[in-house]
Amino acid sequence: MVEEIIIKYINPALNLGMEDVRNVWLLSVNPVKLTTTIHQGNLIFRFPVSGKRISYKTLKRGLIKRQFILRRSYELLPIFNITTPPSQKSPASFLSVS
Repeated sequence: MVEEIIIKYINPALNLGMEDVRNVWLLSVNPVKLTTTIHQGNLIFRFPVSGKRISYKTLKRGLIKRQFILRRSYELLPIFNITTPPSQKSPASFLSVS
């Protein structure tokens, strides 16, 4: 499955893209969405691993209006081949009480 995200503004200095005020993405090989919170009355964005904060005011300074589509592929669950030959008993048969 593919998720399409429309990035409307970018900040090339910070390598960040803005979908809207609440959704900011780190534009790397694998795009990462930053978490949005309020810190001391200011809107901030946090990087997932380091926790580094970037305020909206800082992000807004270097924004350039450029629209492009960011495509991310994802899988909800891994796909397994669950078919078993008819000669073998299924694992669920061991759980049944006779």
